[in-house]
Amino acid sequence: MSNTALRANKSVVSNKAKPPTNFAVIMKNDDYTPATFVTQILIDIFGLSPTRAEILTETIHTGGIGVAGVYRLEIAEQKAYETLIISGENEYPLQVILDEIA
Repeated sequence: MSNTALRANKSVVSNKAKPPTNFAVIMKNDDYTPATFVTQILIDIFGLSPTRAEILTETIHTGGIGVAGVYRLEIAEQKAYETLIISGENEYPLQVILDEIA
C-alpha cells in the first residue's frame, strides 16, 4: 500500500462518524381498528405490558396518534412492517408511520 493510500485512509478514520439515528414508530387512530386489536399489537410486537398497552391505546384513540416505541431505523421498519402485515391480514386499516428523531 502506498503512503498516499495510507494518508487517505487515516483522514477517513480520523473523521468522526455520526451516531445512529432513532426513529419513533407512531400509530395513528382510525374509526375501524378495534382498541383490543391495537392493544394486542402493542403487547405482541412492541413488547409493552398489558397495562402500558391499554394506556397507549387510549392515548392513540383520544389524541389521534401515539408513539409505540423508539428504535434504530432497521428495527423501527421491521416493527412497522409486522404491524401493517398483521393489520392487513385482519382487514384493519391501522396506519403506522416512522418519524426521525433529531
